[in-house]
Amino acid sequence: MQKTSLAALIGSIFPAIAGGPVSVTDIGAMPDQAALITTLQGINPFSATAFNAVATNSPVTLTSSQMSAGQDSVINLTGTAGTATVPTAAIFIAGLPPVAQVVGASGVLRIIGTTGTWTVTTATGWTLTGTMTIAVGTFRDFIWTVTGVGASAAVTLQQIGTGTTS
Repeated sequence: MQKTSLAALIGSIFPAIAGGPVSVTDIGAMPDQAALITTLQGINPFSATAFNAVATNSPVTLTSSQMSAGQDSVINLTGTAGTATVPTAAIFIAGLPPVAQVVGASGVLRIIGTTGTWTVTTATGWTLTGTMTIAVGTFRDFIWTVTGVGASAAVTLQQIGTGTTS
């Protein structure tokens, strides 16, 4: 009885478990923890945070994994300053986990300008909104959002804040 009640409670909190592709298998008094973790990772496939130091000199093309390794990703540009170009929208989306390759998927990106002034530039399929220049000793925060997939691959990069580093 307790196992059935617990399974019902978990199913009501995490609807993806009930009838989803990953079943919660009974291995005794508790649901199979590995199946529960796999299901939860399917709901949010990103790690909490990720940090990438990019020492490449300008011009540099950022990668999907640098921009979206975590739900909150940080890129520290430490090479000779100049331009940092986003990958094409199709390449960016293809680099996301499969469950995030959908319209509406999003994440937070912070870019730090450690060695000079950097300017984020566009590539095919992107819409850049807000200030794209990162001065030396500052950072800019962005939200990226998938707005089209497949042949209509599109991503928006919206600047949402700025600050100074110490």
